[in-house]
Amino acid sequence: MRILLMMLLTSPILSFLPSTILRTGLRTKTSLSSTLPNLLTSTLTPHLSPTSRIALSCSGGIDSMSLLKSYITSDIKHPIDVVHFNHRTRSSMEHERDVECISNLISNDPRCTLKVITNPSSSPFTQTLSSSWRKKHLSKYSIILTAHHFSDSIESQILKLTRGTSILNLKGIEREKYLGGGCLYLRPFVHLNKEELREFLGDVEYNQDESNYDEEKGKRNYVRNKLLPIWKEMDGKVEERFRGLEEEVEEIGEFLESEIIKRSELFEGEEFNVVGREYDYIDKLSFRRFTERYYISSKPIFDKIWEKIKSSIGKGPKWSLDLGGGWIVKFEKGVITVTK
Repeated sequence: MRILLMMLLTSPILSFLPSTILRTGLRTKTSLSSTLPNLLTSTLTPHLSPTSRIALSCSGGIDSMSLLKSYITSDIKHPIDVVHFNHRTRSSMEHERDVECISNLISNDPRCTLKVITNPSSSPFTQTLSSSWRKKHLSKYSIILTAHHFSDSIESQILKLTRGTSILNLKGIEREKYLGGGCLYLRPFVHLNKEELREFLGDVEYNQDESNYDEEKGKRNYVRNKLLPIWKEMDGKVEERFRGLEEEVEEIGEFLESEIIKRSELFEGEEFNVVGREYDYIDKLSFRRFTERYYISSKPIFDKIWEKIKSSIGKGPKWSLDLGGGWIVKFEKGVITVTK
């Protein structure tokens, strides 16, 4: 952890974005008015087909309304569903205000169809259930557009550090990512900051969810409203530090990924072949990939398995470990198997 934080504080400013994405501060309003729609177009167009079903997830706040305005002012001809989720976490008046802001913006655009999806329960979802509920309704679309920006990415990186993570998982929010069922999530603004989105939105009405500023509601809110402002007071170049870190993590990740691929012989069926190998960090990552593919995705469970395996090496040509919860790791003839 200490090493990662040192990297975070000392990383140089590196340029890794396309030339159209400048990092020299806020652009002029005229520049933003063309840059954001063009950015959306260049992100979305390569993935479009005549049968594509597109959802633009819109809460009615600054970020998603900026994304919606970018679509409306773009030359994209493909129709979209503007999907708004009512989680029942706020008053009906606040929700109606969300819908009003969205409706006003799309009222004269025939490409847009508003879809309001309401939590069927009378009580609010937990954060985990809320995410699953949204993904379930969005899974019928082939492309989902969201308004995540670089400030969101910084928050995610900090939260990963507090939970404990690997180098491969320390990168920020990805611009493109396929999820279950073949759904493609596109985040065209992930390299822009919130101030740029606010500037682009101009006088368009939006409805800010005040719960985003409640530090008692979730760790992300605490990072956003408490930790980052203090950090920015200490160092006005926090974003540049994280951009540099993200570039370095990306380069390290590419190297590690290539090494994992080289060791593809480790993935034979549902066995992890360790005959005559010296264990190193690449082996650990390779075994992690193996367990994710066939058995488990929980990092704490994986760490438990890995530590027990390392401590058992050399105990003999044949051994087994009971990891609890029905998980058994067996070693025989140089081959590790994991069963439940």
